[in-house]
Amino acid sequence: MGSLDGSVESDSKTDLKFKKIGDCKTLYLKGSDFSKITKDGFKGKERITPDYNVWYVTFFNALMNADVKRNEAVCFIKVESAEVKYDHLRTEDIIYPGNLLNIKESLENGPGKKVGRGFEYKLQYLIIDYASPYYLNVVQSISDNKKYHSYEEITKYTYEILKIKTASFMSKEKYDGIVERLKNGSYEAELTPYLDTSMSNERVQSLSQELTKDCKNNYEKAKVIEDYLRTYNYDTSVDLRDSDNYIDSFLFEEKSGYCVHFASAMVLLLRDAGVPARYVTGYLYEVEDKKENVMSSDAHAWVEAYIDGVGWMNFEPTASVVAAESWGLVASDDSVDIEKKEEAESVEEETKEKEALDYEKLKERYSQKPSDDQSEERSKDKEKFEIIKRILMYVLYFVMAAALLIIITIVTRKLWFHLLTPERKLRELVKRRCRSIEKQIESEDDIKELQRNDSSLFDYLKFVPDDEKDSTSRLFELYYKARFRGDAISESEIKSLLKGA
Repeated sequence: MGSLDGSVESDSKTDLKFKKIGDCKTLYLKGSDFSKITKDGFKGKERITPDYNVWYVTFFNALMNADVKRNEAVCFIKVESAEVKYDHLRTEDIIYPGNLLNIKESLENGPGKKVGRGFEYKLQYLIIDYASPYYLNVVQSISDNKKYHSYEEITKYTYEILKIKTASFMSKEKYDGIVERLKNGSYEAELTPYLDTSMSNERVQSLSQELTKDCKNNYEKAKVIEDYLRTYNYDTSVDLRDSDNYIDSFLFEEKSGYCVHFASAMVLLLRDAGVPARYVTGYLYEVEDKKENVMSSDAHAWVEAYIDGVGWMNFEPTASVVAAESWGLVASDDSVDIEKKEEAESVEEETKEKEALDYEKLKERYSQKPSDDQSEERSKDKEKFEIIKRILMYVLYFVMAAALLIIITIVTRKLWFHLLTPERKLRELVKRRCRSIEKQIESEDDIKELQRNDSSLFDYLKFVPDDEKDSTSRLFELYYKARFRGDAISESEIKSLLKGA
């Protein structure tokens, strides 16, 4: 979702597994954001940075300034954690929820290279109910004279309302540095790229002004624009790549599109209204029946707007996505009730652990054999022999099943390839040839250079043996002619290419 594609094709596989602790049912999992929107796609890509939890400073100072108590905070903020493991995904991005509190220090600049299946890490983050009246009260209470509290005060306050230990992810030095940037305006200057309106024109500007003319603050502007765009039609078949300005075409002519068009339009309308905004890509992850699989079909694009005083906030302009609703939680009159409930849950958990431990001890005690009973010893030896025998049989079955699976996979792939159109076969042959060449390259830097978006397939030729260069060059040339000039390709040409391989 980081490029302007044509119509969306349905294709789904498990990109990653997101095993979380918490009861939130919907998560926006961010991969990267973009500051520059162009006719052909998106530039100015930003991945996770050491500044990923700057939002914590602005957000919790806003809560403290609004005098949010614990019994109110737990109604619109939840602390969750998760274990992430990549499956089919191969990327340089770290996938994470927007309100990230903590991640391993070595990943604060991303992995530094493309990673794939088996790559894993842990996260701690917050889920915020942006539709909650308690949250809206915080936004409405923000004034121009914002107060930033000391590290010690914020640390104490954060633990009192949500049991979060600030020292586990942010030092006093880092906190004080962020506060200084917020006070002296240097952080505000860093938002300048997110105000770029080079894709705008007179009627986009006019629409933005008309929509936001009665708004009192940036939050109201964002909500008005979000609500307006959600009246448009969701249509995955829309292709605006040939338009001189696809955002203008989407807003005033098509009035239909998918998440790329909705998110791009909202970002531009926000910027025209003076609100820093960025285009975000990742996954919209719906948790169902403890599902852990995040699918490629969950890929999504949405918007983050910078709301002065609370930081970056998610907005969802895409019409097909269910609009966020408040959790509907109401603060009890006395936060002691919450404390008692948590204490009871803690005692219950400790009791379960103790019972489990006692059971294991009893099982160990009664499984011990009498030292003087030789007949029982022989009986147990016989049982062990039978167990080993069964294990060996299972291993044999497993090996046979694995061999059969490999055979089926090979046959299936050949059949699948046979059923493809010549154009799809050509694309598959190019992919296979590129992967084969990459396997022979020792330098990771060379591989990364080849995989860049602006690189050419012909760059691979310098790593191809001399006796294979002609056939490889011919393959790439046919592919480019078919893709960019629309040349047809026949089955006989495909067979010729297969023989050359």
